Amino acid sequence: IMIDEVIKCFLDNHESIINGEYSKNLLEDSGANEIRKSCKALAKLIHKSSEIIEMEIVGKEVLTGLLSRFVNAINTEGGREDTKTLEGKLYGLISKKYRKVFKLNSYPNKSYANCQLALDSISGMTDSYALSFYQKLTGISL
Repeated sequence: IMIDEVIKCFLDNHESIINGEYSKNLLEDSGANEIRKSCKALAKLIHKSSEIIEMEIVGKEVLTGLLSRFVNAINTEGGREDTKTLEGKLYGLISKKYRKVFKLNSYPNKSYANCQLALDSISGMTDSYALSFYQKLTGISL
């Protein structure tokens, strides 16, 4: 409904938009404005839910924990290739495909490249896998 209403509002005001005379917000000016207001009010209620807040906090801890561990492992020159060190073991847990792309690319900024590898490997994880993996890394579960 909202998309249809915004399209209708756009088409109704097309000429003034093209001429730079339309200064309103299309969504607020459309017939979907009341739906928009209701969605915003509902979002405020949902985001106050303790379950949502808990998930946000856990998600932040998981992402921060994984990032710090992987960035540290990747930035440890020499150590990341040594499978006897913690850094080397963590580096070895990164997908071979990500590591191959990392080695093939020649980024001018090594720090950027290292961060990119860490981000790529973590963003490729599903939420449930990231949580499970983090719990294993921290000894919370096996």
